[in-house]
Amino acid sequence: MTKNLNIERSKILSGVCKKLLRSFLALILIYPAKPMMSKK
Repeated sequence: MTKNLNIERSKILSGVCKKLLRSFLALILIYPAKPMMSKK
């Protein structure tokens, strides 16, 4: 029981971490371009 719960929890955590990493990378790639556009 506990082993299965831990596996499910780790799966969910890894999925959340991947989503956070993707959004973080998107921010890093997109955010620097915005101030340059607004300055011009």
